[in-house]
Amino acid sequence: MSIADIRTDYTQAELSEHDTDPDPVRQFAKWFDEALRAEVPEPNAMSVSTVAANGRPSSRILLIKDFDQRQPVTDRAALEAQYAKVEAQYGEHPPRPEHWGGYRLKPDYIEFWQGRRSRLHDRIVYTLDQDGKWQRHRLQP
Repeated sequence: MSIADIRTDYTQAELSEHDTDPDPVRQFAKWFDEALRAEVPEPNAMSVSTVAANGRPSSRILLIKDFDQRQPVTDRAALEAQYAKVEAQYGEHPPRPEHWGGYRLKPDYIEFWQGRRSRLHDRIVYTLDQDGKWQRHRLQP
């Protein structure tokens, strides 16, 4: 068998921009829960890509350890009040949680990919606009 003959013809599911959640974090939570129930091996594996100043891309596989929503601060006074509370409790150098490590990603582009028959795959991409709102679009397979 040649490498070119290795192929999966996906027939189990579809992905529609009308069926996805308007918020990519909620959509991810839904997919992640489905992957856990289906006992997918390492459902927390993900690919992260960056581009250097010289235009050279770099990709790596990471394991997600937690995910949540980018929480806006009500106003400057609320930010300063929270800072004062933490400073009163811990001083100038608050301890980091024991589990702290790795990176915190704040994406502006998220793509969901669902394999389909005949390589007509579903690709739904979310892009963060200048107003901080997610826009959803379908891409070509």
